[in-house]
Parts: sequence; structure tokens; C-alpha cells
Amino acid sequence: MQHWHGLSMATSPFSDGTPLASQWPIPPRKFFDYEMHVPFGMAGTYFYHSHVGFSAISCTGPLIVKDKEIPYKYDEERIVFLQDVFTKNDSTIEAGLIANPLVWSGETSMILVNGKGAGTANGTACNASLAAIDVQPAKTYRLRLVGATALTFASLAIEGHDMTVIE
Repeated sequence: MQHWHGLSMATSPFSDGTPLASQWPIPPRKFFDYEMHVPFGMAGTYFYHSHVGFSAISCTGPLIVKDKEIPYKYDEERIVFLQDVFTKNDSTIEAGLIANPLVWSGETSMILVNGKGAGTANGTACNASLAAIDVQPAKTYRLRLVGATALTFASLAIEGHDMTVIE
């Protein structure tokens, strides 16, 4: 089940992906077609993630809704998608979060940028290369930033560039 962040579901209330809140869970080996009618003026950068257990940290991705006419001039765009990685498995973290009292899972072992990061999770190397965003001089880029971390507050800085925040 996918849950959509930031996107208004006013015209699609039974496709918000929260099991037993806005729709019934999808049984194993079955499917559900999501139909969204995006209202005028809702173009932008959103993301989706699972709402089953703690799979929100791994079953996730960007969702870009574009205008017919681009209101800002730029040459190319890049997505910067941030995720957290934990050394404990999903079921252990979930059990701790719903326990009374709460059992903290511990801090993230790394932050992934576009699915890449250097470090280990459960003793296994996890995408042992760092993310790089290729750009060319004298071009204007639109960066679509998505903070898809589950339990981590992440800060991002881009140093030495002129930037205009458009949304």
C-alpha cells in the first residue's frame, strides 16, 4: 500500500494508502490500481512510501507532477532523495516503536542520497559509493529535494552556489 506525501487526495480519498484508515489492505498476490486526479495548481515534488510495517524506509520513491507550462526557466532538473538506513531489521524497529514503553531503535547508521551511501547495515556494505550529482557550468538546474527519512532529521547544505527557492 502506497501513501502519498504532500499530494492532496481530496478527489481520491480511497487511494491514500493508509491501511484500515483510508482503504482496505491489499491481500497478498492481489493488486490495487491507484487513480489520482491531480487538481490544477498542484504541480510539484512529492513522494510515496509504503504504509505496511516499517517498509516505509525501503518501499519509497519520488512522484513528480508537472505543469503543462513550466513557470520557471531552467536547463535541467535533478532529484535529491534522502533516506535513512538502520542496522536493525524492519520488524525489530517496528516492534520497538509500538512497544509500551517505546524501545528506541537507535540512530540511523547512514543517510542515503539517491540510493547511495557509504557504510554498513547489519555488517553488510550498503552501496559503498557516494552519490554524485553531475552538473555543467553555466547551466541552471532545478533541484527537487525529497526528505524521505522515517526517523531521522537530516540537514542538507549546498555550498557556494546562488540559489532561488521556488517552492
